Formats: sequence, structure tokens, C-alpha cells
Amino acid sequence: MAQKNMATAPKLTEELRLLRRRKKWSQKKVADEIMVSPGTIRSWEDGSRAPSVDHVERIQDFIELHTKFSKDK
Repeated sequence: MAQKNMATAPKLTEELRLLRRRKKWSQKKVADEIMVSPGTIRSWEDGSRAPSVDHVERIQDFIELHTKFSKDK
């Protein structure tokens, strides 16, 4: 399971970056919701670090929540 999540991480962090920019959210806003530092969001987005399995799950939940909510409006 961890291997699958880690392979998904680059695509997922790109999806997070695109959602954040589309919603015009700061890295701090997203970091607060995912419970990480803004620097962590920055390093995921620039590819210098990959999220842990736990963080991948948080990112997936965050994206699902905010894309589903947007479609319902």
C-alpha cells in the first residue's frame, strides 16, 4: 500500500498545487488544514520532498472534500 501511495505522491501534490492556485489559497491556509507547515507545502510543490503515507492520505481527503464541495455548488 505504501508503495502505491508514494508512487501517487507527485501527481497528488501537483493536483494539490493546482487546486490551491485555482481557489487562490495561500500555502499557509492549505498547510493549516492538512496540519503541516507552509514550508512543507512549498517543498511538496517544488518536488524537493515527498509527502509521507499519512500526509498522502490527508492530501487525498483534502482534495476530495474541496473538489466535491465545489461540484455541488
